[in-house]
Amino acid sequence: MINKRYLILTLILALGIVAVPVMAQPASEVDKLKDKIAEQVEELNVNNKAIAGMIQDIVGNSIFIINNNGERIEASVDETLTSYYEVSGTVLKELKAEDFEIDEYVFVTGPEIGETITANAVYKDTPYHVFSGKIVEVNEDEF
Repeated sequence: MINKRYLILTLILALGIVAVPVMAQPASEVDKLKDKIAEQVEELNVNNKAIAGMIQDIVGNSIFIINNNGERIEASVDETLTSYYEVSGTVLKELKAEDFEIDEYVFVTGPEIGETITANAVYKDTPYHVFSGKIVEVNEDEF
């Protein structure tokens, strides 16, 4: 009986000594993985970009936008990651992807990867145009 207890106690101690280094190893691998993810997030934050323009086309998971310079820019959207909003003054109203249509003014934010912006958020807004110029003639009769 004493031999059985001694044997069980020895096995428990032996397993405890062997198990400690094995359990410590994944923690260092987890830390390495966390560091790699943090580096990737930091790298993506450097490439964050915002674009604005009119929606030209919506094809699959891409929104094609024409900006003020006439350039066609692709914004890739993801049904789980991309958020959709409507800007109304200082209030943001949450929308769905289906609420966006062609010829609506939007701005998109997210990291630029290659020639495509991966949209974190898409905002529907009202375009505001400001013009300036010089008054060259005043005609009160044809006002």
